[in-house]
Amino acid sequence: MLITIAALALAAMSAPSLATTDARLSASAVTASESSFWYVRALQTRTHDRRVGVTEKYWVVQQEESQDWVDREGRILHAHRLLGWRPKSPSDLAAWKRDGSPKQWSYRTEGMLVKLSAMPGKTVVRQVKGTGWWFNERKLSLRDIQTLPSTPKDLEHWLAKASAEGDDPVRPEDFNLWVKGAYTDLLYRMPAPEPVRAAAYKALSEMPGVQRTRQSAEMERLTYTEKYSKGRTTFIIDVDTKAVTLKRTRLATTYNGKPLTGKSWTIEHTAGWTDARPPAVS
Repeated sequence: MLITIAALALAAMSAPSLATTDARLSASAVTASESSFWYVRALQTRTHDRRVGVTEKYWVVQQEESQDWVDREGRILHAHRLLGWRPKSPSDLAAWKRDGSPKQWSYRTEGMLVKLSAMPGKTVVRQVKGTGWWFNERKLSLRDIQTLPSTPKDLEHWLAKASAEGDDPVRPEDFNLWVKGAYTDLLYRMPAPEPVRAAAYKALSEMPGVQRTRQSAEMERLTYTEKYSKGRTTFIIDVDTKAVTLKRTRLATTYNGKPLTGKSWTIEHTAGWTDARPPAVS
C-alpha cells in the first residue's frame, strides 16, 4: 500500500497529540464487567532458526495459540495448540512449491534429530492449579486487581513493594526490566480497570529508554532495547489507546550482531470479559 506525503500530513493534523491521548486516558473510568470470564488469547508467530528443504532452502514459520479463561474466583482454564509450520514469505512459498510442497521436514544438528510438521497439533485444555494472579510472589484476587493504584507514581510504588516480597525478590539490577513486564501484563493479562491500565501505559511510556511513536489515530508503539554481553533484545509494543489494551508485541533478538530467529517472534493479543463458555478439559 502506497501512502502519499499529503495523506501523512492529513493524518498528522487529524490525529490527537500524545498529550491529548494522555489526558483522555487519565480521565477514563470503567467498572468491572459482570461477565463470567476474563479471556486472554495470544497468537505467537516465530521463524525457525534455520532454513529447511531438500532441493530448495526456505524459511518456515510456526503459529502457536494459547488461551486462558479466568473466572471471578481466579480459577484458570488454559488451552494450548501448535498450528504447524508454513513458508514464511511469498518467495519462501515459491521455493517450497519447487521443493515438492512437503508437509514435514527433518535434519540433524549437534547429534539431535529435528522434526517439523505442517500439520496442526491437538488442542490441549487443562485446569491450572491454584487461583488468582501473581505479581512476583504477591497473589492477587479480582478485587485486589480492581483496586490497584490508578496513577503512574502510586502504581510504580506498589509494584516496587511487590517486587521485593517473598523468598525470591526481584534483584534491584533486574527491576527495570521486571517492571516493564509488569506494566505490560496490566495492559492485557489481568482484568485491571481502565484507569489502572492507563496508569500502567503512561508509566511504561515515560520510563528512560522507552520510545513512543504514533502508528494511527488509536494505536501507539513503545520500543525499548535490553543489552547483554554479546547481544540485545528489542521489545516493540503496540497499544490500542482507545481501549487501553495491548494488541501486539514483537521481540527482535540479535547475538554478535546477527539476528536470532529462534528467539524472535510476534504475538497478537486479545483480552476482555466474555460469557462464552470455555472448552472441556482434555
